[in-house]
Amino acid sequence: MNLEDDEVFYEACAEALGIAHEYRKPVRRRTRWNNRRLGNGRFPGFGLVRLHGAAVIIISRRGTKPFRDRATALAWLRDMSSPADPET
Repeated sequence: MNLEDDEVFYEACAEALGIAHEYRKPVRRRTRWNNRRLGNGRFPGFGLVRLHGAAVIIISRRGTKPFRDRATALAWLRDMSSPADPET
């Protein structure tokens, strides 16, 4: 996976959740001064989506769910945020 794939994935997550997300390219060489902003995957009011290669971990109010691939995680996000969901 590369940075463009990560950016596309986070955009798809934001679209599925209906929450705005601003992608920030990671700093390759961290110093005391250039690593002051929070990273990617934070969705206010929902939780956190973390990427670990092809694996995805979603941390939300419904708990923590690990996924082996990005497609399954996106499908879960879309199903969870659909209007037919009785919990919303």
